[in-house]
Amino acid sequence: MPHKLFFSEITLMASYSSYISETTATLGYIKRGQINCSGLITHRFGLDEIGDAIKLTAEAKHSLKVVVVSDKEVT
Repeated sequence: MPHKLFFSEITLMASYSSYISETTATLGYIKRGQINCSGLITHRFGLDEIGDAIKLTAEAKHSLKVVVVSDKEVT
């Protein structure tokens, strides 16, 4: 799969809009259960489904946040 990304000249880019201190504080709130963000992740995919995840993200019609996780984390 990585060679398809490379040779197709696809760029994966992470985005953020906060300082590290804000991210650290927010992660603490989430860890302590003070913020429930489970509704923000609308789709979960295993590594073997990464193509479907990319397609869904590109279409972006019915997804808010798409996450690719190791196969044992998909629920």
